[in-house]
Amino acid sequence: MAGRSWEPAVPGGHVQLRVDGGLADRFGRPKVLRAGVAIMLAGASLTLIGNLYAVLAGIVAFVFGFFGAHSVASGLVGERAAAESKAQASSLYLHHYYAGSSVVGTTGELLWKPYGWSGVVISLMTLLLLALAATAVLPALPKEPPPRKDPT
Repeated sequence: MAGRSWEPAVPGGHVQLRVDGGLADRFGRPKVLRAGVAIMLAGASLTLIGNLYAVLAGIVAFVFGFFGAHSVASGLVGERAAAESKAQASSLYLHHYYAGSSVVGTTGELLWKPYGWSGVVISLMTLLLLALAATAVLPALPKEPPPRKDPT
């Protein structure tokens, strides 16, 4: 089980996907995205307490928030992209998602050595706060750009 402590939270994350889809339809994707990021922040902070039950609750909360935020963000890409660019937009989203996880994973290792778990969590929380700030502009963005005029 070493290195796979998140796995028990995954089935709950799948349930969360269905719940977040309904919430996104009801309250709007930007609000649900912000809620998912906020849940991730709360979960990450719980892992700093040091109590085993708090750490487990933090992991479960983080996974719930992640599944929700990622599914809503992915849906936003398709919603906001122009009709002729949806495939490219989705591809760019996934490219940056995986590139970002590689960079953050490597950075996490570099922070682990001198600062331990708290350094990793604080760096993640900093990135989550940046993500939360970025979601503030979502309501002001157009849902779909106007169609391009054919140059011919």
